[in-house]
Amino acid sequence: MKTVLMTGATGALVSVTADAFAAAGWNVASIKSPRSGSVSAPGSYVADLSDESQVADAISRMRDDNMKPSAAVLIAGGFEGGGIAETDHASIQRMLDINFYSAWHVIRSLSQAYGS
Repeated sequence: MKTVLMTGATGALVSVTADAFAAAGWNVASIKSPRSGSVSAPGSYVADLSDESQVADAISRMRDDNMKPSAAVLIAGGFEGGGIAETDHASIQRMLDINFYSAWHVIRSLSQAYGS
């Protein structure tokens, strides 16, 4: 059975997407934010996606659990509204951190744990 790894596990979009993968016969693994509370479900891991070492640890635990993702759906992210005139460097950096670097940490950790 194939496994899909998902981030953004507490959001509505992930819930619908996870249900679709499960209905198609896939195992669903997820990385959830520490803010979402404790995780006890099989295939669920806790990590702050902005912290590369926490993500690497979650992926390592996934590997220890003999879960090897065939696909990753990286939905975690966010948005700050505002026009170009109101958007400062700090806002852009936050958007890069939560939308790009969170995905980068997962992809990099998967590559290191399972090979490229």
